[in-house]
Amino acid sequence: MYRMVPVKIFRRLVWGSMVLAGISCRGYRQLSVEVLQPSLIPVSTEKRIALLDRNIWRKDSVVVMAGDIFGELQQDVSREFYRGMSYIAAGNGFSDTIIRLPLSCPVILEKGEQPVALSADTVWDLCRKFKADYIVSIESSAFVEPSNRSLNWERTVYLYSPFSGQFLDSVVLTGKFRVMENAYTLYEDIVIDSWDQGENYAKRIMPYWSEMVRRVYVRGKVLRLGYSYLKAEKGKIESSIGFYNFASVGQNYTDNLVSGYGYPEAVVPMIQFMGNDTVFAVADNRIMFFKGRQKPESLLENMISEEIQSVFHDEDHVGLVFYNTSAESTYRVEIYDTNAKMVREIAFNLEYKDILFS
Repeated sequence: MYRMVPVKIFRRLVWGSMVLAGISCRGYRQLSVEVLQPSLIPVSTEKRIALLDRNIWRKDSVVVMAGDIFGELQQDVSREFYRGMSYIAAGNGFSDTIIRLPLSCPVILEKGEQPVALSADTVWDLCRKFKADYIVSIESSAFVEPSNRSLNWERTVYLYSPFSGQFLDSVVLTGKFRVMENAYTLYEDIVIDSWDQGENYAKRIMPYWSEMVRRVYVRGKVLRLGYSYLKAEKGKIESSIGFYNFASVGQNYTDNLVSGYGYPEAVVPMIQFMGNDTVFAVADNRIMFFKGRQKPESLLENMISEEIQSVFHDEDHVGLVFYNTSAESTYRVEIYDTNAKMVREIAFNLEYKDILFS
């Protein structure tokens, strides 16, 4: 089973799904692969995270009104959120990464009142005391008034850095529950959802493995797969590009990996076959071309200093679209051929969704 990192390019490099490209085909083979999904706020494995649930609730929250059930629920939802985070962390090499700080005394906010953010001194003190590199703080929780027999859950979570004492990221996690006559069934649903929210938040700040089925297309007896892999270590990132060959040529190589290249301080969101023997890949700071029917080898790479807005291609051309800052037109597209040569540059003003080559 192969482990790969998928990424897809958008205007601000929003992470998406892996591109597996094939050759014009008479059929395909399905592979079950484990894919490392990149996170929005990457936290490397050697970092330690302290989870702080400040136990802040809105006064008009339905759960606050539930009286004696509320105390138990506070403990359970906080514990399950921690367990959900720990589950994702443990499955992805983050051993003993997350620690749970004691649940704070409950704070009930008046309607419209906002919780006070953690001060920089508090963040520094917590990080020093618990030897943590980050503080994940649950700032407030509330159950919005039910409508249509449903109950809406909102939990606001902040990620604080000890270097600045300020938060690096904030997100509101939400859930929706069906209101039933049996209060304990609703209670159980809320607790289970807290585990799910813990998992979802862990995926936001750390990469995680997920199993997917991918198609690899076949031309005759040649079966090829290209991938890009991103890793973060000691505060630095490095991307790798590799090529598998599942035909007879690939049997002479370990795990059928016939060639591979590393790119420090680069993110490679896209890799794509063009025809039978050319591959291109796009990074946040360059475009790379590879040649070879059986064993693709690096042909050329062109460095890029501007932010790529979008990428279009066919079997003969690749187009990179940029904002055109030096002219009156809004956009500029650079067009490359399969020999990595830029053959044309066009400025244009039209808003677009797709670009087709003719």
